[in-house]
Amino acid sequence: HLVKELFELHLSISLNEDVNIGRELADIQLLLFHLSHKLGKELLDETQRKFEIVQTRKWGQADEFGVIEHIED
Repeated sequence: HLVKELFELHLSISLNEDVNIGRELADIQLLLFHLSHKLGKELLDETQRKFEIVQTRKWGQADEFGVIEHIED
């Protein structure tokens, strides 16, 4: 279901459908919160821990799609 919603978000972004972009983001967020609850994880806590890790990483240059990957140590 999450993959389907990600595809719908991608399509909405491609078509520049502002209203649908917000709705698709909300769908994805709700699915993530539901999944984290089922798995016994607190999504906001996990996000904070991951953000702390991300802040310590070194980052490369953007690729042709604007994606920036961290540099492996």
